[in-house]
Amino acid sequence: MNYTYYLPNKEGIREEHTTDSNSIFIIGANGSGKSRLGVWMETQNAGMFYRITGQRSLTFNDTITLRTADEADNYLFFGHSNEKNRIYKYGGMDNFATTLIQDFNEALSDLLAKYRVELDCFFKKCKDCEKNGKKMPSCPDTIIDKLIRVWNYVFPHRKLKFERDKFIAEYEGKEYPASKMSDGERAVLYLSAITLCSPFEKLIIDEPELHLHPSIMHNLWRALEIEKADILFIYITHDMDFVMSHFQSLKVWVKSYDGANNWDYKKIENNELPEELLLDILGTRKDVLLVEGESNSIDYSLYSCLFPNYFIIPSGSCSNVINKTIAMNDMKEKMGFNYNIYGLIDRDYRNENEIKKYKSKHIYALNVAEVENLLIVPEVLEYMANKISLSDSIANARDYIIETKFKNEMHKQINEKFVAEIKYQLSIIDINLDTDDEIKDKIMNLCSSESFDDIKNSISKEYNDALLSKDLKKILKIFNCKGLYKSVGEKIGYKMESYYTSFINSLNSKNCGKLVDAINTYLPMELQITKGNI
Repeated sequence: MNYTYYLPNKEGIREEHTTDSNSIFIIGANGSGKSRLGVWMETQNAGMFYRITGQRSLTFNDTITLRTADEADNYLFFGHSNEKNRIYKYGGMDNFATTLIQDFNEALSDLLAKYRVELDCFFKKCKDCEKNGKKMPSCPDTIIDKLIRVWNYVFPHRKLKFERDKFIAEYEGKEYPASKMSDGERAVLYLSAITLCSPFEKLIIDEPELHLHPSIMHNLWRALEIEKADILFIYITHDMDFVMSHFQSLKVWVKSYDGANNWDYKKIENNELPEELLLDILGTRKDVLLVEGESNSIDYSLYSCLFPNYFIIPSGSCSNVINKTIAMNDMKEKMGFNYNIYGLIDRDYRNENEIKKYKSKHIYALNVAEVENLLIVPEVLEYMANKISLSDSIANARDYIIETKFKNEMHKQINEKFVAEIKYQLSIIDINLDTDDEIKDKIMNLCSSESFDDIKNSISKEYNDALLSKDLKKILKIFNCKGLYKSVGEKIGYKMESYYTSFINSLNSKNCGKLVDAINTYLPMELQITKGNI
């Protein structure tokens, strides 16, 4: 499905564009003109666009005003009972970007009006079927059903009820009226109601993160995008985690605005956001941590949990993390920002000299071969086994890792580290300073059978010593085996798919101190976590 939208060209004239994704992101630093661009888009065709302003109030009455469907629509979207001009809602053209909108009551009134129309239509169909002896129709999927479906997706442990024209929330068996909801709950109710009621083809949402915890915000808009798959969502946001989670969506980077109708912007068609953009948006708010993997990888989800005070950028390969960290730090110095930018990579088959070299560039390596190994280090295994009272299973898990997995794959691991070491030794030959003959001599010396044997024997000894020691810490520092944590989790009593979930839940619990201490042992000193950060 293709969606149309408008952007101004360099002369401020409207140009039509299309996208096959049902979401677009307008991103940029504070003061770059994002909200003004949202106002411009809304005013280009008010019959197609509606904007949920960032200046919005979450106060409303317990009692919902009853109106006809047309009146309710007009009050909500135009601020007047029988007008179709949005100027009434904002109190004048000059106030489109700044007026505090207080339309929560109108949103609920419109929701109820649409619900009554749906019930009325269903009732008439039933009467016609009864009169003509036909089979009764199935109950319709009403707008209230959709609202409750969204709510349940966002708040699986809290219920939302609709009784006698009122909304009631329930948590752990206790009921409370909608007006007593938390800011987050009221924001979900408001945004869901106004989105589900919207008859417009394009919905512009300024600051979709307002009043919402990141996990709630992500789930809310994911659910609403599903319920309203036929409309285009245009988000104006600073939340780069939210932006990165929509990897297929178009991003419009607003660089600056001249105060008239001229914006300097750039369209970005994928998730490869330029470092300049990331630095521009982040400002001085958060330190930056670049990690391996994509936005759906275990690296990203685990590091997002461990480092909530950092802006996490999934960067794909290890080489991407290294190159981007260096480039972003160079740019940070030029732009004068005062926050930190770090890279965090798996140890893989790197030697200590290579790790030390990266450290000088603010790129740090784990003290385990792969990030997945953090889930099965001895201290974590003990914690997770004790959690389900199966501490006796730890020995079996340890033997499985060492005797079954590591021992059987050791020959392959030695060869892979041998190749990695040769590549590293070749990479540090200084081709700019050395003469051709010197380069040739270094390569010949490295490739001689004596050098090969020395390197191979040294690596073999390292792996054999680790096996003989039966030291799980030493083994996990050099053992590359993705997905091992799943089968190890089964050895201590977890189902294959539940071990990681239980681990993350434990990290997010109040009593996570021991688990945090365990993980810190394997993190670089420069990136230690504390219980207070989680």
